[in-house]
Amino acid sequence: MMTSELPRRIDLFEEAPITLETFARSIETVGSMSKYATCLGFHSVLELAAFLEGKTVLDISSGYDGLAIEIILNGINCNLIANNPGRRKRSFPRDRWKNIYHDDDFQNYPSDLIGKAAQLVDITATSHYGQSLPFGSNSFDVVLDVNGLFYYAQSEEVSQLYKAALQMYRVTRPGGHILVGDRFFFEDEGRNPLWKKELIEELNIPYYPLPLDKLGYKH
Repeated sequence: MMTSELPRRIDLFEEAPITLETFARSIETVGSMSKYATCLGFHSVLELAAFLEGKTVLDISSGYDGLAIEIILNGINCNLIANNPGRRKRSFPRDRWKNIYHDDDFQNYPSDLIGKAAQLVDITATSHYGQSLPFGSNSFDVVLDVNGLFYYAQSEEVSQLYKAALQMYRVTRPGGHILVGDRFFFEDEGRNPLWKKELIEELNIPYYPLPLDKLGYKH
């Protein structure tokens, strides 16, 4: 790596401002901008929007694409690819319609505009698991994980967490960020609380739990 390049890094927000409710039977989330902002430690949707502005972003576990849909509805200049293995389910379009249209955060948007935004998201959306991302190295300014790695942990396959972390790091450009807002990183689930940091350190990935005002966006 050239000395002039900033290292890619993982930014973990380990003091969760909220506790999320997740269920083993489903890997889907509505994931509106407000939920992402809260999980990732931003103080408001406007702060999240300002951070994403002009960036190429991968959401590795996009649920029902709420974040990607709202980015389009709000005209945010952000190239975001929504990725979710659950998209392979035949019921995904129907389930997304049911969850997005009935979510409180989407009640102020006309239903026809939500549908059109969802169609635009589907053009580039992918359905890969985190440990086998097909994107080229250094492809994204930002990689987001909100309650995605949690499900790797539920299966007790720690090796999959290693693979997913390496893939996330690989596809993030030098100087970019991996933002992790994941319940598994906030709640120990009976394991040594330090192992999450140790996993990242063993992979030789720079890790800085920095405050958001150090992430490079302007208020």
